[in-house]
Amino acid sequence: ACGVAYTLASHHHAHEVRTRAMRARDNVEALQSLLLQANAEFLSGLGSARASDYGWPVQRVGEATHCFERLDEILAHDRTSLDLVTALRQDTARWARQLAETAIHARANQERATVDSDRLLSTNRNLSRIVSRLAILRAEQAEILRIDSDRTTNRLFVERAVLASTAVIAFGLLLYAFAARHRAQLARQRVHVVAQESQRRFREYFDHHPLPMLIFDVGTHAILAANDAAALQYGRSKEELCGCTMTSLYAPEDLPAFRDDLRRFRQAEVLSGSAGLCRQLDKSGARIFVELSYHFLDYAGHDACFVTAIDVTRRKHAELALRLRSKALDAIG
Repeated sequence: ACGVAYTLASHHHAHEVRTRAMRARDNVEALQSLLLQANAEFLSGLGSARASDYGWPVQRVGEATHCFERLDEILAHDRTSLDLVTALRQDTARWARQLAETAIHARANQERATVDSDRLLSTNRNLSRIVSRLAILRAEQAEILRIDSDRTTNRLFVERAVLASTAVIAFGLLLYAFAARHRAQLARQRVHVVAQESQRRFREYFDHHPLPMLIFDVGTHAILAANDAAALQYGRSKEELCGCTMTSLYAPEDLPAFRDDLRRFRQAEVLSGSAGLCRQLDKSGARIFVELSYHFLDYAGHDACFVTAIDVTRRKHAELALRLRSKALDAIG
């Protein structure tokens, strides 16, 4: 009973850590989006009568404030991250003031606005500092999620191994204790019950896990199982996913890398690890960026591979947008 209670407490703690990291990541990405919007509208509004109001209208200030308040709550247990959020809040407020001052001092010249280069350079430096700190904060949460994903994979492997070993030991003890035919039959029945319970527990854990998970046949690439989170991520029902192959989920440009990685992992005889970032397709054909981790196992008589696929599309798009915006600002400067 103590062991069960400890396991439940451990799962609960892991779930809380994962949930906090996902919430923190979502709020960081929301702040990135607000920064991009503010910067874009500031640039488009230069030279207009209300230019100083374009970058940070009241509504956007309120949204940013809510993001910072949520991050304060989520990261209250982490002093280092909390200090980073405080610095971000101060830099963002300073940047908002700098945008307003830059817009106010911009001089309209025919159809173009002339901006003080020193003032704009200082504003851009502050934006770069904000972007860097957001990247650090996002990377911290991504690392927490990666570690949690690896632990989940290892925990599934250990639980299956323990249950399988228990079934084998129970079967052997029953055969040893009861030599009669009807006793051997009873032993086989009990082993079957243990195996069914093992499969039931694995399926329950698999089906309701918040991370998208898939199991596919290594030889044919046919998808053998998918959980609810995977169905939601790829826009298909679990039955539809189980009628597909893993190769059909990959964007054409990343398909050769998938085949090469799979062959390399098998040749290296590495049971678990990370496959990095790749591009896949949802049901509509839209590309999504996912971070993959894998574990090879025997599943229902198949030489199979168990993968977790975390959607990081919003993060990649935000990073690309920030890079493009930074280049544009550097060009202006």
